[in-house]
Amino acid sequence: MTEWQRAIIAWGGVCFQLTIAIPVVTLDSLHPHPWGLLGPIVLVLGYYNCFVAVLNLAPAKGFDGEHAWRIFPLLAKHVSLRAGRSSRRIS
Repeated sequence: MTEWQRAIIAWGGVCFQLTIAIPVVTLDSLHPHPWGLLGPIVLVLGYYNCFVAVLNLAPAKGFDGEHAWRIFPLLAKHVSLRAGRSSRRIS
């Protein structure tokens, strides 16, 4: 697996967690009524998932952040390579 693929997978995990968490937290904010039996589900799917997504972005071994943050230097390298190719065509 390439470094690019690892970074994409790491960001995919974080984005998926937030895709679940943000609507649940928004719904909880709009309707602050007691959730009763659904309270633990709102807690886990909403607030806990936000916490885990942010925690996973820590640039430490074993977390998604170990690979996720490498995407920015890879993107910068890709953009500079493409810019170099296009400037050669113009000349």
